[in-house]
Amino acid sequence: MASIHIRDRIATIRGPGTLLVASDLHGNLKDLQRMVELLDQEEDGALLLLGDLFHGPSVTREEWEILYAHLADYYPDESAEVFRTFARLLKERTGRVTSLLGNHDHAHVGGPVVSKFYDDEAAAMEMSLDDDEIPHLQRVLSALPLIAVSDSRVAFTHAAPPDIPFDAALLASVALDGYSGVPLYAMHRYDILGGLLWTRGATEVVTRRFLSSLAAAAAPSCNAVVHGHEIIDTGFDVENKCLITLSTSFGMKAPAKTYLRLDLGTTYLNAVDLVSRKALLPLYP
Repeated sequence: MASIHIRDRIATIRGPGTLLVASDLHGNLKDLQRMVELLDQEEDGALLLLGDLFHGPSVTREEWEILYAHLADYYPDESAEVFRTFARLLKERTGRVTSLLGNHDHAHVGGPVVSKFYDDEAAAMEMSLDDDEIPHLQRVLSALPLIAVSDSRVAFTHAAPPDIPFDAALLASVALDGYSGVPLYAMHRYDILGGLLWTRGATEVVTRRFLSSLAAAAAPSCNAVVHGHEIIDTGFDVENKCLITLSTSFGMKAPAKTYLRLDLGTTYLNAVDLVSRKALLPLYP
């Protein structure tokens, strides 16, 4: 059965079995429930989310129709219930479910303020939680990995691979707090944590450099990286031979929402191989 082991900010996903991957829920409870439904159809599956679990739209359906309907389908922000569901999954399916830390999630545990739909997304979400749920949220997020590697030789990050050298010791020593004064525009180049949470796009040269650093820091070594953080209106984008952007939930029309299903017994040679082997599937066929 597929299993997830987390150590020193790296999740290692072992087979045999299948791995389901989704990105950027941003408070969309329906899409999380759909991923759980798909997981339930796998006898030996594991689920990896690529971060940004929380912080969705604060506008009414009527306002959405005016402002955003041409871009994406409306959904209510149910970040609090997404957290409760995710926390329950961690408890009930230990070793089979996890998420990477995303830049929006980081705002709850020492990251800079993010303000897509609220002036302070983290503060707005925490106001919707019970008092005892806030420290639980912070404990859960503080324990999330920053990178995942898999037996299928595919690695995972929230944002695109940063062009910042790192090793296992550096990842293990990452502290999540202390970023409140860092401007958002500087986060992607501030340090390895900022790079993993905020980088937009990477060349093949940068991606291969990242994979080399990762191979020295964790096993198994990987041939490709899949990341979220971006809205791709077709559901995914092959950025270069080693890199794919995955768009499952936020900012998407339902027919284009895409998730990844990997056979952990298969070695994927590169990003193009993921496409040719039909690993990228519609969330709502």
